[in-house]
Amino acid sequence: MTLFLLASLIVLFVWITETKPEAKPKAPGEKPKGMASSYKQVFKDRIFMTFLAAALFCGSLENITNSYGRVRINDDISTPQTMFSIGDWSFAADGMQLYAFLQSANALIVVLFSALVRRMVQKFGHRRALLLGVTLSLAGYAVINVFNLPWLLMISMIVATIGEITWVPVKQSILANLAPEHNRGVYMAVAGFQGVGTMLVGGISISMVGLVSPWTMGGAVLLIGLLSLVLYSRTMGNLSRREAVATPSADLSA
Repeated sequence: MTLFLLASLIVLFVWITETKPEAKPKAPGEKPKGMASSYKQVFKDRIFMTFLAAALFCGSLENITNSYGRVRINDDISTPQTMFSIGDWSFAADGMQLYAFLQSANALIVVLFSALVRRMVQKFGHRRALLLGVTLSLAGYAVINVFNLPWLLMISMIVATIGEITWVPVKQSILANLAPEHNRGVYMAVAGFQGVGTMLVGGISISMVGLVSPWTMGGAVLLIGLLSLVLYSRTMGNLSRREAVATPSADLSA
């Protein structure tokens, strides 16, 4: 599946004319730039590539949880556990049902609270919102990959989802701003491989079920999340310095 998506992205951005980056007309005597040269320019953009690596690590947290965490919970909770009870009536769920319940809660939170969180992000600032969102996600997903208590898992999913709807829109906005207009198509093509990378990490994590303990995987999730935080923080700092250098130049030209 991952290889199919990788091949699809290559075809989409290299051969299909609607999405292939358009070549701008060249001045007389100027040598035309090929696709390899355009991609080389993207890979030399350290700020963009660092930001993309941070996004890949952060996006991997959810895919690891949906792969390793789902299988682990299904294996560990083979007999139904009581979620809540009212009088003589109680609701119980096994591992598969419990994880389906967690995913339903994730979708419900995204639908109901995305607009509210978006407004809060505008007041909070992109840098703080991004780092706070990543922190919430890594904390929530780390717990889900370790523990089996139903209500603890539910609370952790709520925390992780709030983090997700906080950092994802900010990431998308910054990613669009990082791509220069004259080369935006190639930048977005490279950014598209981030999704393939996160799926690949999630697929690898499934093979770790039974080979590594939940505590080890939880520690790995924390490590990946912290690495994402460091890279995001470094990127935002470099981006601020770049904008500070560009602003005086713009004032002088005016």
